This record gives sequence, C-alpha cells and structure tokens, in this order.
Amino acid sequence: MSNYTKYTHIPVLLDEVLKNSNLNPGKVVIDGTVGGGGHSFHFLKHIRPGGFLLGFDRDSQAVKLADEKLSSAFEKNSFSIVNERFENFSKYIFLLPNKKFDLFFLDLGLSTMQIKESNRGFSFMKDEKLDMRMDTRDNLTAADWLNSASEEEMEDVFKKYAQEPKSRKLSKLISQRRREKLFETTSDLVDLVKKLYPYGRKHPATRIFQAIRIVINDEIEHLESALREATKYINSNGRIIVISFHSGEDRIVKWTFKNLEKEGRGRVITKKPIIASEEEIKENPSARSAKMRVWEAA
Repeated sequence: MSNYTKYTHIPVLLDEVLKNSNLNPGKVVIDGTVGGGGHSFHFLKHIRPGGFLLGFDRDSQAVKLADEKLSSAFEKNSFSIVNERFENFSKYIFLLPNKKFDLFFLDLGLSTMQIKESNRGFSFMKDEKLDMRMDTRDNLTAADWLNSASEEEMEDVFKKYAQEPKSRKLSKLISQRRREKLFETTSDLVDLVKKLYPYGRKHPATRIFQAIRIVINDEIEHLESALREATKYINSNGRIIVISFHSGEDRIVKWTFKNLEKEGRGRVITKKPIIASEEEIKENPSARSAKMRVWEAA
C-alpha cells in the first residue's frame, strides 16, 4: 500500500482536459505526471477497450497509489506506471503499441498528497525536514542547497523562479543564518522569511518554497526538450496538453508550441491558456494558478 491514503487528489481542469484530448476507444496515452492517477483514471475510461496508457511519476509513493487506483478499476494489460521522470519517457516507448501515442499529457507542480502527506517539507504550513525531493533517490535536498549554495546562486534562483524583489537581502540573511546554525526544517526557513516580510496577506514563504522546489527538482530545465521529443512519437492529429502552475513553465510551453507551429509540425489549439472556472476554484483552490495549453500534431 502507498503511504498516500488520506487525501483524494482532485484532477485540475478535468473537463477541459477531456474536451481537448480527442480520446476514444483504442487510443494510446502518455501521462507524464500521473500523480495519484486522477487524470489517468478518466483517460482509461475513454480509451478502453483497446487503448493503452503509459504513466510516469518521479515520486515512488505516487506510482504505488496510481497503480492501486487504476488496478482496482481496469485490466492490468491496459496500462503501465513507471517510476521515472517524464523527460525520459522515450526510453519506454517500446511498451506502446506501434511505439506511438495520441496524447502526451503533463500536469506540472505538486499534488495535494505531496503537500499534505509526503513529510518532505513541501509546505511551509507544517514543520518538517527541509527535503523537497520529488524523487527520494536524488541526492540534493532543500536543506543541502540552502546550506551550500553561494549568495549569488541563491539570489539568481529567487529572482528567476520567485520573482522575489528582495532576493539579494534574502540570500544574505540565509548566508548569515547558516554560519550560526544550518537549515534543517521548514520552520528554520519560514522564520527567516518572516524577518524579511513581517506583514502581508499572502504568506511570504509561498514563492520562496516554490523557487527552491523548482531548483531542487530541475522542474523547468527539461520541459522544452521533453515536449519536442514527444513530437517524434505522436500520431497525426494527436495532442499535447500541459497544465502549469508557474509563469516560467507556462512561458516555455507557450513558446515551444508556437515554435513547433512555425516549423510546420502542428498547430496551437489554445491561443490563450485555459484557466479554471470560479466554481472549480471554490471546490479546488489549488486550481487557481493553473494554466492549460494544447497543441495538435500535423
């Protein structure tokens, strides 16, 4: 059994994803960020009988949970879940019928389960070890990075991924603090950020935690190459759908799709990103910052 049990993951923009997926029985899907299997469950409902889903996730606990969820409802030969980063999907393309697929799907960012149940310090709301690794096989933790990165590197990360106006001051505070005591827990970091921002409606640690998580997990570095790699194996009229939660990720998806269109390899379906309705945001607040873009192969 997976350790993730308490929280039900609500798939973000589910109706919009299904509406834009063009799925029917016999189609083949790659879900590059399977998480708890929320989107994959609905993909399988649409592609059976005869279809196949190949799912990936870096989090071994998420892989176990997804496998349990899907196995309880579908035949084992209709899907396979791999504990791997999505950018390495082509290593497993041999598992697909004809080594081709009709949908390549990415739902970037964290799941509710990782925030609430992983005990890896993804949330500033809980006092946990500063880990933040999506894949616990990786070596570098958030604490390791905070305790070893130069002030210049930290400043660059906070500017780039958090759009943090006080990046330099924050980097200096971190550097001064770790000379006295190394960072170990989320509270260590939260207490320091509060010194920088003693007041404010939005918690000041929100964007700082996100920036550190992005750099620890190389979340943006391989995105464009993975999308381009997907175009080598996608069937004609197949689609790539990406949901992002960070402006940097959305920017990469937007320009990659535009460039692929200029190269004559397909067309952009969404001229503007699809966002969640107010109704969905009320039901699932994590959908607030979600942006979905769709591309179709020629």
